[in-house]
Amino acid sequence: IKKTAGISASNHDELVQAADRYGFVVRRQMELIGPRLVICGGTFEYAKSIFGVEQQRVRMLPSGAEYFQEGETVYLQFVHPVWYTVSRKILFAYAKVTFAEVKNLLGMI
Repeated sequence: IKKTAGISASNHDELVQAADRYGFVVRRQMELIGPRLVICGGTFEYAKSIFGVEQQRVRMLPSGAEYFQEGETVYLQFVHPVWYTVSRKILFAYAKVTFAEVKNLLGMI
């Protein structure tokens, strides 16, 4: 899930409004593309809103990453790709574990 082009920082209220107003576009795109996995790099809460996902549908992987499933698609909570407050080595280790768990979840091993 990617936000619209703009400055480096996003306005939360604007993104909430955009999710409400244009979420149908994202839902339709997901129907057409049919991905098995959508990585939400800092946009997981907006994805939950777009798909009307209540917290009880959200699951957690052993790594601590949350996800929900909509049809055959897994929507994975992940860090934003330019999240620099944590060492890249730590982020890589987290990604390695998390994606191994997702592969197992999707039966891709």
